[in-house]
Amino acid sequence: MMRVTIESPVPTLKSVQGVTVIKRSELFVTAGTEFANRKDIREAIEAGERGEVQPLPWGVWVQYPFIIGHTPKSTGEYTEYIRLFPPTQAQLQYFNLAPKVQFTANGAEVTREQAIEYCGAKAKANEEQAETFSVSAANVVSIT
Repeated sequence: MMRVTIESPVPTLKSVQGVTVIKRSELFVTAGTEFANRKDIREAIEAGERGEVQPLPWGVWVQYPFIIGHTPKSTGEYTEYIRLFPPTQAQLQYFNLAPKVQFTANGAEVTREQAIEYCGAKAKANEEQAETFSVSAANVVSIT
């Protein structure tokens, strides 16, 4: 388990001009695990709660199972992503591993509600925890 700090710009609504919103997240994650070998994934497959693990839905492995390379249509620029795994529900239950999120607008700290006013749904908290996620390597501030 390691702490990762990620900073990424959050696109503002078209009606919002001259405001740059940045989301800074501090998360506890693991990396370098083969998705199909994770205990929670194996158990969910065995219990019939999910299907077998499929190939990557986008991109290609640059360094398996850490780095994914991809050229998004939205930017047309080759980007490398780090594949990360959030804590399991059991880990969250027994350890203080909850993520911390902070927003800034033009360098000044703002609440999530203010960020939502600037960015709409893109600043809302995710209701559902993903089994895995990928972060642009350029957005990783630190890993400790």
